[in-house]
Amino acid sequence: MYTRVSEHEFVNAFDAMGREDNFSRKGRKVLFEHMEALEEELGEEIEFDPIAICCDFSEFETMKEVLDNYGLDCVTELYDNTEVIEFDDGIIVRDF
Repeated sequence: MYTRVSEHEFVNAFDAMGREDNFSRKGRKVLFEHMEALEEELGEEIEFDPIAICCDFSEFETMKEVLDNYGLDCVTELYDNTEVIEFDDGIIVRDF
């Protein structure tokens, strides 16, 4: 059983669940767009579970921060291992 959520509901659900520090508001909007595009690509709905999303993805301010966090030497290694969502104010990575 799924409930369709709007971008507004998606963004605010993290606040309501005490998960507001996991992603910036801009990051949540970018993640919402990414998940909607993924649903379209897969042809199936994705369950909206803010806690699971917080466990699956992390937001960083710089690529250096991402590479240091995962102990990687180059951006190519990162893209070879996971989903990377770059946007104006940061980077969201599917944890691996």
